[in-house]
Amino acid sequence: TPDADILATGSISNSDKITIATFLFETQREAFDIDDLGFTIDPSNNGHKAVKEVWIGWDGTERKSTSYDSVTTGNAKFQSIPGMTVPNNGDLFVDLKVVFNHIGPSNITQDAYSDTQLFGSVDDDVLFEAFGAASGEKKTQYATHVAGTEADGNEFDIHRSKPVVNHVTQTTLNDFEAGSYTDKTLYKFTVSADPKGDLEVGKVCFDINATGFVAADLDGWTLYHEGNATAISNTVDNSDAPCLTVNAAKRKIASSDSKTFLLKGTVTGNADGDSLSIRIANPVGAHANRTTLAASAGTVFIWSDFSDYGRPATDNGTAADYINSHLVDNLPLDSTVWYNNT
Repeated sequence: TPDADILATGSISNSDKITIATFLFETQREAFDIDDLGFTIDPSNNGHKAVKEVWIGWDGTERKSTSYDSVTTGNAKFQSIPGMTVPNNGDLFVDLKVVFNHIGPSNITQDAYSDTQLFGSVDDDVLFEAFGAASGEKKTQYATHVAGTEADGNEFDIHRSKPVVNHVTQTTLNDFEAGSYTDKTLYKFTVSADPKGDLEVGKVCFDINATGFVAADLDGWTLYHEGNATAISNTVDNSDAPCLTVNAAKRKIASSDSKTFLLKGTVTGNADGDSLSIRIANPVGAHANRTTLAASAGTVFIWSDFSDYGRPATDNGTAADYINSHLVDNLPLDSTVWYNNT
C-alpha cells in the first residue's frame, strides 16, 4: 500500500485519481472471477466527506464505484465488475483510488475537511461476491492474512496544498577559522508549494549540535530569503535550538513556486577542533489538528495551506490554520557541518 502522505486536493477542477491503498488477492485450487467488491473510506475523521468519487484499478483497467455513501458510512460498492479474475494459485493487485472535492477558500462547504485523515479498507461485509472459474462455487467472504481483521491501507492527511522541503548544499562552504562571524549564512533550504495551492511557512525550528562551543558563542539567529538583504524572521524562541517565526508578509509561497531560505547567525569564540552541525529537526510523528501559530511552539516546521476560509494572506498568526511537520516531505533534512581546522 502507498506510504502515508499529505494529499494535496486543492485543484478547483480536481479530477485526479489518487491511489490510497493497494490490495493483494490470492487464490488456491482454482481461479476466481470477482463480480462484486466493497470498500470503506474510513468515516471516523470525516475524511470520507472530502471524497467525491471512488475508483478501483487492476491490470490496466479502471472502474468507478456503482455507489458511494459520502454522507454517513463511507462505503463504496462495485457491482458486476467485468474481467476481474484472480488466477489459479496466482494473485491480483487492486488499487483503491479516490477523487477529492475541491478544498480551500473558494469552497466553504468542503473547507471543513482540510486537515482530516482518511484511509481505505477492503471489506467483504460491505460487499463481496466471487465465483470459481471452473466450479462455479460462490464466495461472499474471504480470509485476510491477519485473522479477524479487515485489510486497511495507510492513513493520509488531506490538505489543500503541501510543502516539499529540501536541504541546499552550500558550494561556498568554508571551514571556520579562529575569530568571530557575524550574520553568516550557516544553513540553506528550499520550500516548494504544490501546484494545487498556495501555502505559508510560519515557523522553522533547527537542531544545533555544537562541539567546543558554549551557548553564548552562538547567537543572532535570523532567517532571510536568498537574494534579499532584509530579514524575514522576527521572533526566536530558543537560541540553543532556535525556532524562528517568519514575518507575516513573508510567509506566502505561491502554488508551484519555491523559495530558498538562509539561516544566518553570529558565531564567536571558535577554536581549533570546534564543530557546528545544523539541520531542520525531526518531524512530528503523529497527526495534530490545525492550531494557531503561537500555539505551535515545540514543533518543527509550521506551515499553512490557507484552508481557513476568509483568512487574509498575511494574518497575524491567530487563525487556527497552522499545521505541524507531520508527513512533510524530506524531513528531517541533511545537516550542514562546519569545522575549525586551524
